[in-house]
Amino acid sequence: MTSHAGRSVPFGPLLAGTVVAGGLSALMTGLLFHWLKVTWRTDFAIPFRGPEAPLEPIPLVMVLVASAAPALLASGMLALLGFFLRNPLPLFALTAFLVLVFSLGAPFALPEIADATRHGLYLLHITAGGVLTGVLCLAWVLQPEARP
Repeated sequence: MTSHAGRSVPFGPLLAGTVVAGGLSALMTGLLFHWLKVTWRTDFAIPFRGPEAPLEPIPLVMVLVASAAPALLASGMLALLGFFLRNPLPLFALTAFLVLVFSLGAPFALPEIADATRHGLYLLHITAGGVLTGVLCLAWVLQPEARP
């Protein structure tokens, strides 16, 4: 635990929240990815090597890593905000929402992909962002020393 100007950041519990958020996000998006592939009968094919490249299916491993890795950045941002602000959650939630909105531009910008793939990617982004933000906020709130 580190403090600055009377404020403390619970690094241990926040690290545990990061692991839970990343794992839960990967689990939820992995299940959603599989369910969408089966029910919508789409292979989630995108051009990996540029707009002129042929469409290739997104591997499940890529979905899992892309869902879990942002937990590290999000928890780092929450810790930094907690270091300087007494109650970092409103600014953290607003920033997470804005990052989510901007991340939706990536599927929108992909040329010539199937609508099912595009909408599935939107759902995966929203699921990952919601799970990460919710779990990290919950991890922060459940720590008595982090409460305002």
